Amino acid sequence: MIHYLVGEDWGGTAQSYAVGPVSCGGEAGGWSLATYAGSGTVTSRISDVKKAGGAGLSDHGRGSMTVQVQHGQIPFAAGWDFVDERANGTADMWWVPEGYGCPLLTVFLDDHPPRELEGAGTADDPYRITSAEDLGAICHYDAMAHYELVADIDLSRITWTTAPIPIFGGVLNGNDFTVSNLTIRGGDYLGLFGTLWMDAIVENLRIKDANIVGAESAISLGVLAAENWGRVAHCRAAGEISGGGDEQRLGSLVGWNLGTIEDCDPMDCAGPYSVIVRDPNATRDFLRFAGIQFNQVWIPEETDIEGLDSVLWTYLDSDSTYAHTFIDRDHILANLPRYDREYSGFILDDSKYIICSMIAWSGIQGGCYVAKYEEPPGTIFTLIADGGCGVVTVIFDAESKTVVGIECNGEG
Repeated sequence: MIHYLVGEDWGGTAQSYAVGPVSCGGEAGGWSLATYAGSGTVTSRISDVKKAGGAGLSDHGRGSMTVQVQHGQIPFAAGWDFVDERANGTADMWWVPEGYGCPLLTVFLDDHPPRELEGAGTADDPYRITSAEDLGAICHYDAMAHYELVADIDLSRITWTTAPIPIFGGVLNGNDFTVSNLTIRGGDYLGLFGTLWMDAIVENLRIKDANIVGAESAISLGVLAAENWGRVAHCRAAGEISGGGDEQRLGSLVGWNLGTIEDCDPMDCAGPYSVIVRDPNATRDFLRFAGIQFNQVWIPEETDIEGLDSVLWTYLDSDSTYAHTFIDRDHILANLPRYDREYSGFILDDSKYIICSMIAWSGIQGGCYVAKYEEPPGTIFTLIADGGCGVVTVIFDAESKTVVGIECNGEG
């Protein structure tokens, strides 16, 4: 297998350019970058057919005439990030010499240094990111350095083909600023960050209105990061993600988490949600599944559930000792505003009781695990565990509005 750049590809090539004659068996000719891609991915790569001797194409790649390549027409249309344009990104990866010449990588050009960032990249004096151009320049700097956002960054009218920061092992403090309108149309490992290494720390960062579309073969896509081996803390993310096959890992925060995520919620989860389950069959099935004795189902009204949060808070925050050894009281109190609530009721021995099934809505990977209800609303209970007391079932006496039973993840 003879080709311009890759003979056989089991990894991945993207935004690459090759030119020159290729011979095989005494016959000169040109092929694309990789005729056999194996299990690898080949995206946005261009071969110069004219300079290669006018040969044909393989199943992977695009052949272009010299004039199109030299003037950057085909590469720009393919989404390559050129100097002095921002529609395809702000990293300024490629440059075409004025008047005539093939695309050149700026990393090899002394007269095209990366954009200068303020700061020294240390913990005491981090590089300061103030604009989309600063953000794009990070990939040219030390991946292990310290960075911080000092302003909101709007990425409108920019469409990236790769993660703006493909690999990162340093520290980025977002200072609660927001990166908005991140748009990516590419292959795999897409997000604001591609991969966060084990020593990486990303904290206090907000991302909203992201739109990421990966290849059908994509394995990992996430709004903040496609893959995390480091630590993500106090971050929020919102956006739309699509792409990937049967083995894909998609996350509204992180696609594939192998590190640590702390106090991070997806911003597109507008919860907590609170509903009264009005389907008697759903309530009956829930009671039987939970092992709760009842004579008949009773559907409470809005007025019946008013003030129950305050009752539960007082109950858990009291100094009195109770026998529920499996209840993580501190976890419930700390996360009380973050639970979905599903209310229903039953009658036992002429007394009315209210069930409150509370479900944590932020999963350990930062995904949006909001309880989804069938149409019409209130026809099904949804149980989702989240570590700690991810699912809390509380039984109130409807008359006295006191707690008469509580379970954490099915144990009480």
